[in-house]
Amino acid sequence: CLALCPTLTRGFTTRARVRWELRDVQGTMADCDRALELGGPEPNALYLRAMAFLSRGRIEEAEADLVAAGRADPLPDVRRQIEEALRTVRARR
Repeated sequence: CLALCPTLTRGFTTRARVRWELRDVQGTMADCDRALELGGPEPNALYLRAMAFLSRGRIEEAEADLVAAGRADPLPDVRRQIEEALRTVRARR
């Protein structure tokens, strides 16, 4: 998919999710960065990048991405994930 259309935001977000599940934090961050460069504030990419930041102890960056993801009008199931992650991040402060 990405080989055929390297400007497809959803493709990078999907691959970021797979990389996250494979515990490839660096790859997750790279794909989320690319998705955000291409498509603006995409809630799923922001959420995934926040999780990657959190796994690296980068609490402030994780919180910023989660707040931005919440403002990007996510679907209800993504909104719940974002809110739960925000509670976790804020508990670590």
